Amino acid sequence: MSESGKPGRPTAQAEETAEFPQDGDFLQRWSQRKAQARVATQPQAKEADSQARDAGTGPPAEAPGDEDMPPLETLDQDSDYSGFLSPRVSEELRRLALRKLFHGPKFNITDGMEGDAVKDPDSVFNGQRLVNGWKNSGLPWTYKIDPKRMVLPDKR
Repeated sequence: MSESGKPGRPTAQAEETAEFPQDGDFLQRWSQRKAQARVATQPQAKEADSQARDAGTGPPAEAPGDEDMPPLETLDQDSDYSGFLSPRVSEELRRLALRKLFHGPKFNITDGMEGDAVKDPDSVFNGQRLVNGWKNSGLPWTYKIDPKRMVLPDKR
């Protein structure tokens, strides 16, 4: 029987009351369980932090600054530039280090898409783009463009 006294389905209010008590018991239990779970994980986290510090793998006590950075002259394309991103490194030093990094060969494409022209006047290929480049590297290349793959601007 429903709360109204008629046989059949219980009212929506009765279902709501059965699933979620209105007196706050549900929220209270949920809050207590969250607090207990938080307390249970805190000792494990503290223990892991202390073990990491003991092993020397913990975070440094202070972020590196300008005085901790290596001289720019000693850096090459394989050097670790991440220290220059520290908040204590001056903007000028950071900019110089990143400029050196991004002007290196790893960050510059010198071959282009079609490649460089042959510059030998005695060659039958003189002037043709047959040196380096995407086209000459054996990768997929075509001058034919598939209209289905093109992104065209809206015509208004």
